Amino acid sequence: MHTHDLGLNQHLIPSALKELTEVEGVFVGSTKKARDQDAYAKYSRWVYSNRVKNKVAKQITATVWAKGKYPRVTQNAAKASAMRSMMYWVEHVCSQHTGNDHDALRAAVLKSFVNVDRVCRRSG
Repeated sequence: MHTHDLGLNQHLIPSALKELTEVEGVFVGSTKKARDQDAYAKYSRWVYSNRVKNKVAKQITATVWAKGKYPRVTQNAAKASAMRSMMYWVEHVCSQHTGNDHDALRAAVLKSFVNVDRVCRRSG
């Protein structure tokens, strides 16, 4: 579980969000910054409506979420338990945007990681 929460999720989620916020149509806004803000607002509403206990507290920004060639987020920006829950929201967003092969593959990857997490949660 920690391999996912403290390793893979800290790369998988920011990578997916980077792609989702770079294009118009997934989140509202004419700039990347505006789409980042819309993504975080929608995530916050999802957290509230699903009564998620651990929320990623830092806004989604290029400096926090996408440093360097490969996006990653550190535990200073988001704790493992918050990233674990956020993965469900990112999977939900990805599943609604599967218009091409790349997007469909991204959604399938996120769905697989969510399924692995569900097995871990049921296993105690």
